[in-house]
Amino acid sequence: MSNEDQNNVVEAQEVQQETTPEAVEEKTPEQSHRDENWELVTFLNFTWDDANKVDGDDRAYLLSKAEEVKLEVLRRRKLEMEEVERRKQAQEQQQQMLMQQQQGYPPTPQTQQPQQPWQGGPPNWQQQPQQPQQPQ
Repeated sequence: MSNEDQNNVVEAQEVQQETTPEAVEEKTPEQSHRDENWELVTFLNFTWDDANKVDGDDRAYLLSKAEEVKLEVLRRRKLEMEEVERRKQAQEQQQQMLMQQQQGYPPTPQTQQPQQPWQGGPPNWQQQPQQPQQPQ
């Protein structure tokens, strides 16, 4: 994984840690309300004015839904980064094989099933047709 990818994962983990209930309680009420608005705006596409108007049980419910969306976004981002890393590794392997071939090294053996010889004789279409017997 590249340094940039690792930094993104660390940032995603930090975001998850900052949104735990314990971390939210440590913030001042004004900051918490602002951060909650930001989550509603970012993850649920609210306008800032609409996010300010929501309160009580509705606010708690919508914040839990925003948290679900955020976690899904982070999960998808992580999967995308892993896929990019897999593709990069596959490309590097292909480049190594190409370089080996150009330098005259035999390609690394790939597992293949040994072929079994045909034991049933020639196929029907290759057999000689039988001559009809002449009546005597």
